[in-house]
Amino acid sequence: MSKGIAINTILYLLLGVLVVGILVYLVYTYTTGTQLSEQQCRSRVITWCTGCSVSGWADGAGGLAAGSDVGQCIEDYFATGWNDGAAECDKNTGGDLTETFCDAFI
Repeated sequence: MSKGIAINTILYLLLGVLVVGILVYLVYTYTTGTQLSEQQCRSRVITWCTGCSVSGWADGAGGLAAGSDVGQCIEDYFATGWNDGAAECDKNTGGDLTETFCDAFI
């Protein structure tokens, strides 16, 4: 009688490789994140600036906060130097930096 690997063992091995592959893929996609392309960034900045303009560059609770991906892409593509990734319509009240920045987009 010859000895070999049982079919059940092979199936469990393939299932294990599949599960590990899925886990590695999920961890990779969640940790690397996605960076916005310049066109996507520009589109979201236009939307954000338009919302700020419509709100009258409101301060306090009326201010619109840009999402972290938008705040980061502003620095990546437009290098303003004043945005810390959490830009708000009223972030630089008095300096009018947000409104000046948005003048190029609206």
